[in-house]
Amino acid sequence: MRKFSNVVLGLLFVIIVAGAANAQVVSLAPSTQIKVGVVDVARVFDESDAGIAANNQLNQFIAELQADLDALEAQINALERELQQAGDELAEADREARQAQIDQLIEEYFSRFDTYEAHIQELSQSLQQALLDEIFQVIRFFAEQYGYDVILEANATLYYRLGVDVTSDVIRTYNELRRQSLESVDEAAPVTDETE
Repeated sequence: MRKFSNVVLGLLFVIIVAGAANAQVVSLAPSTQIKVGVVDVARVFDESDAGIAANNQLNQFIAELQADLDALEAQINALERELQQAGDELAEADREARQAQIDQLIEEYFSRFDTYEAHIQELSQSLQQALLDEIFQVIRFFAEQYGYDVILEANATLYYRLGVDVTSDVIRTYNELRRQSLESVDEAAPVTDETE
């Protein structure tokens, strides 16, 4: 029985010492300040110069492909109208040949559509990944420049005060770094003499 009470007293002593140690750690915590920021990455995608440029590049690519599909569709529609207007004037063999041509163009349309859709998806993913890589680099740079210990993604955070949202500052930093990068590329480009 005595051994049991010694064990209980020993455990109680360990618990008290551990509690005191934890109390000291907790009492030190308030003096340690962690600087936290929150960034809405989707907003950086949409509002940064690089994000706008990537979106414009994607939209231009889509417009070019859509123009090609529209031209092919117009060709199909014109052939269908011609076939319909010709009515009974065409011999059966000519009618079948024109219909076969239309069917072939329709197949070509859907084939191009699928191919273009894959190309658009590929370009979109490539642009997004490149932007995401740059944005993470900018966020890391921003955090180091302004002494942030932690920067969280706004959409993955349940609650934060508006004062910790640094999205606008990150966008501003991203735009400035991008401008500096573009200027240094322009300065490094060889000047050609057009009089030669």
